[in-house]
This record gives sequence, C-alpha cells and structure tokens, in this order.
Amino acid sequence: MPNKYKRIPGSRTYINYSDETLQQALDEVRQKKLSYREAYQKYGISISTLSRKINKKNVNKHGGQNVLTPLEEKCIVDAILYASDWGFPFEKDDVKNLVKSYLDRAGKNLKPFKNNLPGEVWYKNFIQRHSKALKIRLGENIKRSRAAVSRTVINEYYNNLEISLSGIPPQNIINYDETNFVDDPGRIKVLVRKTSKHADNIMDSTKSATSVMFSVDAAGSMLPLYVVYKSTQLWDSWTLGGPEKCRYNRTPSGRFDQSIFEDWFITVVIPHFRRLEGNKVVIGDNLASHMSMKIIQLCKENDIKFIFLPPNSTHLTQPLDVSCFRPVKIAWRKVLKAY
Repeated sequence: MPNKYKRIPGSRTYINYSDETLQQALDEVRQKKLSYREAYQKYGISISTLSRKINKKNVNKHGGQNVLTPLEEKCIVDAILYASDWGFPFEKDDVKNLVKSYLDRAGKNLKPFKNNLPGEVWYKNFIQRHSKALKIRLGENIKRSRAAVSRTVINEYYNNLEISLSGIPPQNIINYDETNFVDDPGRIKVLVRKTSKHADNIMDSTKSATSVMFSVDAAGSMLPLYVVYKSTQLWDSWTLGGPEKCRYNRTPSGRFDQSIFEDWFITVVIPHFRRLEGNKVVIGDNLASHMSMKIIQLCKENDIKFIFLPPNSTHLTQPLDVSCFRPVKIAWRKVLKAY
C-alpha cells in the first residue's frame, strides 16, 4: 500500500509568506491600490503568482489532487453524519458504496477508482482529511441470540421510539417491509392409506419468488405497492391487473438492491410526504445496501428521518411482519391452491 507522502520542510523556500499576507496583497491589487510590480516589491510575492490567483488559473494546491472535490467530500461527510444521527453508522464498505452510488448517478467515471469504487488508500486518507468530524470506533454488536430474547433491548427500542415519535402526526409515520411471494403453496395435511410411507401431493411449482414492498402509515392508509420480478426484462403483461397505482420493476436476483430501494423511496414515499407538513419518520430494517446519497439528500430536503429496527428482532418489532404478512400469505396460498 503506498504511503501518503509529506513535503520535507524547507523544500519550497520560494513560498516565504503567509496566507494572510497573500490575501492582503490580492485585495490591494483587486482594489487597484497596487500594481502587480508594486505588490511584488511590497510583499515579496512573485508577479506570476499574483496573476494566477487573480485570474484563477492553476489555483489547485501543490502536488497530487484529491479524486473528489472538497464540496463532494463535504456532501459525503454530511451524509455519513446525518445517517449516524439515525443510529445507522456506516462501515468502511458502506462509505465506498455510498461514493460509488453518487458517482454512478452523476454520470462520472473516475479513473483512480475501479468501476467508481474507492480503494483502501482513498478511504484511509478520506478519514484523515476529515478527522475533526469523523472517528472510527468499534461498533457495539448485539449477538443474534441476545437480540432474539433480550427484554432490555426491546424495551429500550420502544422507549426511544416513543420519544422519537412524540408530536408527529400518524400520517407522517410510515412503516415499510419487503416480503417474497413464491408460487409454492407449501405442505398441507392430507389423508392417505395407513400403510403408505409417503403422502405425495402432485402440484406444479418452481423456486421463483416475487418481492413486494409494503408501506403503511400509522393512520392505517396503505401506500402503493412496489413489485420486483426476478428477471432482466419487464414485460407489459406483468403489469396488468395489479393493485391500483402499483409500481413494477425487475432485478436479476428478484430482490431489492440500492437502485430499486431508491426508486421506491422517490416514487412512493416522497409523493406521500410532500403533501404533508412537519417532521416525517420512516421505520424499517437497517440495511446498509439500501442507503444512497440521493435518499439522504431527499431526507434532508423533506424533514424525513429513518428509525431502524433492532437487529434480528423483526419478528417482534416489525408491525407488518407481526400483524399483516401472515394473513396475506395464508390468503396467497389459497389462491395458489385454487390456481
């Protein structure tokens, strides 16, 4: 791994003035108080340097340049801090994917990054450049077994949830969750001959599944469904006869990835919230692959914050899992059996 080289003190002796002195000289030249030559004689700053600064030519710092602009890096830092306030700290790979999603959306293809994905050196230097705002710390992991049974974790989540939702109208609170619909109706109890060792029940099915994103506000209104097929193409016939205002998409895996989640957020959540005033909350799973710069920016612009469920606790804390999906899946199996 290459080092981050530092300039040897005294190697650039021609810069023997401070930034304040340079700024004062530039101000006097701009105000026509001094000519270039008079500024050189007074402050000892070369005429070519003053000319470049005034005309904004070759104003980048000496040496190698950062891949991203200072403004772009500031936006990334702000996004990381904003998500951290939700209780969603970014890991190293999350930061890299965040940068990649930003560059892909902006239509940029930066040569120092392979497929727009930053490497280890960039990440290390990025943290050093923004050490005043960012700090690497060990995350406090909760074991799966503890998350499944710990009363303390669940009680703490609901106590914090009560505080976070205080004063927010029910229609400004959205709960979302993704579920899969398979074409296998599952095993059922049947009557067979007592001497039979196997109860074969002939029924055609495959291993394919269709993902559907459900989202409901706390007032009881359901937002449009978002259906994702496992396919590389989306045929018009697959979008006919569905629920009202339902949106359709497809991925090779049939699951929600970052681009699909972003499209759902833009086309379903944002239209619902834009007609409402005040703070808004979105409650759902803590999935790093779902976050992007665009989503975080939209949250800032529309006063939206995410509240993430405790890890491995959706069977207890996810309202859609607990009260909605079970009856829906029972009805779905009846449809498959009749079909």
